[in-house]
Amino acid sequence: MLKEPTPEYCRELLQYIPQRPDYGTWINCIAAVGNTYSEPVALSLLLERFTDLLPNEHAHKLRSRLNSVNFGTLVYLARQTGYQGKYDGIEHAPPTPRPTPEPDPVSFADADTDSLLFNEAGERVFRLAVNRMVVNKTGNNTALTHGYTNEELTLSQIAKVIRQGHALCAAQMVVKDDGTIHRLSSNFLQSDSIFLDFDFSKDKKIDMDTYKSVELFLEQDFAEPCAMIYTSFSSTPEWNKYRAMLPLPYLEKNPERYQKILKTFIAEYSADAACSDICRAYYGNTNASIYNLVSGEVFHA
Repeated sequence: MLKEPTPEYCRELLQYIPQRPDYGTWINCIAAVGNTYSEPVALSLLLERFTDLLPNEHAHKLRSRLNSVNFGTLVYLARQTGYQGKYDGIEHAPPTPRPTPEPDPVSFADADTDSLLFNEAGERVFRLAVNRMVVNKTGNNTALTHGYTNEELTLSQIAKVIRQGHALCAAQMVVKDDGTIHRLSSNFLQSDSIFLDFDFSKDKKIDMDTYKSVELFLEQDFAEPCAMIYTSFSSTPEWNKYRAMLPLPYLEKNPERYQKILKTFIAEYSADAACSDICRAYYGNTNASIYNLVSGEVFHA
């Protein structure tokens, strides 16, 4: 007998899905629910089971969901974790991978999910490395190699570091026996955020259809998961160059997986592919315009 994909049936199936599943399972659940119900109903069902760890992340993923996934995929995923009921309405399809040319789905299955930091006010606290010996873009790449300290900062504190012109690395790094940090990818320790660079260098003959000003970027749906946008040292009012900071819902300690996460987001956002070093340093900017997308604060120099 045909079992209709009612919201009640969907809730039953979602109870078999871990509340923090691996990334592939998560995006397929979102797609299966989103392709079965209206967006408001789908979002309500998803948020009954999962939690937004980034601002509006489920709403964002719903709008950019895989189109080829149906309700049968949700049945399939639930059966992998113990569901034994029958559903004869739609083929029990295995999860659909992301279509090419997008990268393979990132898996967070064994990432450290319980080590996110918050201060007493409930604000996220991020683990980064800061080089306070550097002020603005110096052109001296050697200066970006040493002089870092691992720090734990809120978004407002990160904004202050940027406005002071100091260099940032989204990852904390291994501290040597002498107490110093050498910025190398091989010294990656952990990270709970990523930085994306939008350079739009004119000498690369960027098509104007590809260029996005900060204002245009902020109008796009994909700006929703971002926590902060700030203009880089070489940005001008006529030709914006900027960086986006995206919080991760996990503390990532595996450098290979962090590399995959970074490259996935670079591809999704069409960011600068040259900035895929997992311990890349980013100059601060004493003249930066900074947009705190969590608090809504905007700072213009």
